Amino acid sequence: MPVQHDQNQLISQGCLHCRSPGDSDFVKCFVVLDRPKQILICYTKCSSPSNQDHMSVHHDNWPVYTKLSTDSISLVEEASKIQKQFCFAIHSLAKITYLAAESWKDMVEWMDCIKDASRISVNKSCLKPDRQSWTGSYVATVVGGSVVHTPVSSNVQDTGVESFPPERRGSGQTRPHVVRSGYCVKQGAKMKNWKRRYLILTEEELTYTKNEFVDKPLKRIAVSDIKDVRVSQSELTSVRSNLIDIQTPERTFYMQFDSMDEMYSWLEDIRKSSLQ
Repeated sequence: MPVQHDQNQLISQGCLHCRSPGDSDFVKCFVVLDRPKQILICYTKCSSPSNQDHMSVHHDNWPVYTKLSTDSISLVEEASKIQKQFCFAIHSLAKITYLAAESWKDMVEWMDCIKDASRISVNKSCLKPDRQSWTGSYVATVVGGSVVHTPVSSNVQDTGVESFPPERRGSGQTRPHVVRSGYCVKQGAKMKNWKRRYLILTEEELTYTKNEFVDKPLKRIAVSDIKDVRVSQSELTSVRSNLIDIQTPERTFYMQFDSMDEMYSWLEDIRKSSLQ
């Protein structure tokens, strides 16, 4: 059964074959991904509502096979070593849950939905494809939820959107040289929640906002205050991959990136900026 979404794309549901940690066999389940409640539930019953506009999240009378908090998901990947067609793996709290779809298309769609809900990747629904941001020697364009870097000359074409960080708009100040910009998943100050944030690294500071379109940064970190930045070796790596530690006198910031390559690129650029 194809993935079904509600009108606001806050709930996704459909039938998948599931195998929880410790089990050897797959069980056909009705899977509900509830983004507001940050939970993925697999019920040992497979049926769907007749009206997609009235999708129900709570099935109190259905037995639960397994459930995961999307905040605990650190990786979603294709499970090529499992002898099950269209199978993918969800890594959560050092355990792996396997889900198998009916087709390649459904598998990819489910993987994208779960990545989006766990804030590992960019939420496509809140981004505008024509938005561009100033990134020094290239322009970062958000296309389909991904930041695409395109080399440009010093004369940036007018796209109708000012291509430099929003906090500088209309201020009359010289545009800062942006070393790198993009999305990460950052641990909150209370060490509990992980949230997607948009990072901007300049030669003077590292800032982050809720997304690319919010003017006021949630936090400014002067690069001169960064004492060390490294690939994380903390206990958090058991549930979060591609994680770096940024150590400042105030506290240590933990930031997770979509891939290992992206993690090392950010690591190198932050180190260079902090050493200047």
